[in-house]
Amino acid sequence: MLAFVDPNQLYLATKDFICHRLEIANDERNIDEASLAACIERNADILVGLKVRTCWSTDPERSPFLDAAMRVAPDLPIMVHLGRFPHTPVISTAALLRTLRPGDIITHAYRGAGGLLDQGGKVIAEFRDAIDRGVRLDIGHSGTDFRFREARRLLDQGYLPDTVSTDLNVFNINGPVFSLAETMSKMLALGIGLRDVIAMATSNTARSIGKLDELGSLAVGRPAEISVLRIVDGPVPLSDGHETVTAPYGLAPVGCVRNGEWIAAKPVASFASIGRTWSDEDPSQEW
Repeated sequence: MLAFVDPNQLYLATKDFICHRLEIANDERNIDEASLAACIERNADILVGLKVRTCWSTDPERSPFLDAAMRVAPDLPIMVHLGRFPHTPVISTAALLRTLRPGDIITHAYRGAGGLLDQGGKVIAEFRDAIDRGVRLDIGHSGTDFRFREARRLLDQGYLPDTVSTDLNVFNINGPVFSLAETMSKMLALGIGLRDVIAMATSNTARSIGKLDELGSLAVGRPAEISVLRIVDGPVPLSDGHETVTAPYGLAPVGCVRNGEWIAAKPVASFASIGRTWSDEDPSQEW
């Protein structure tokens, strides 16, 4: 396992947003830069970046948590959560985009109400500038953090995801996320080619975490770590939790080779087998 570390000393990701209700997430006493630096050094073999929730405490255009992460780990990519939280404020999307460096990652980049689009549906200037200087886009599906509608708007303007990811957790594993293969199939439903979708889960991911020289592709002298997927004949129904679409074909896991051992995939549920959506809420009201 490779990990991104939270610069906060304490954060509990609960469905009721306990760290936000108690205002722990935006309390600067939660920052200990010396302890963070020691943690990164102690776990250098598994830590590949930092994951920051850009809450603010005194200046609505600056996040002390993002600033601390950049000071402590200037050479590691920082992944930032795009969007709001209940109870604790975050800096504006425009301010966040201006702060990010080449190689930093925006996750939940294709969510509703993320602030990347203006009222006319066009990307804001800060977003164009961030992409031009090398900021990367990640899916980070989760339960409410990916929308086909938002994805179409960004894709139509030429902004494809660099990486595809699930943000899989106990609240979304039975829908609408299910699995990485299901999330990859959603990229196919959006018209992205298979070769590009595979790269989003392999070589692009390795590049984003600085491991392209050892992970993400097959080459002589490297461990043969291989995932085998089966192409499922379509049409394949898929859901983002609100909207149902169909892909011309889908992907399903067969198994993998890890450390020279073949490990067969266990059957996993999918929208095709569950067959329901999860919410009728207005995406503009999502956190």
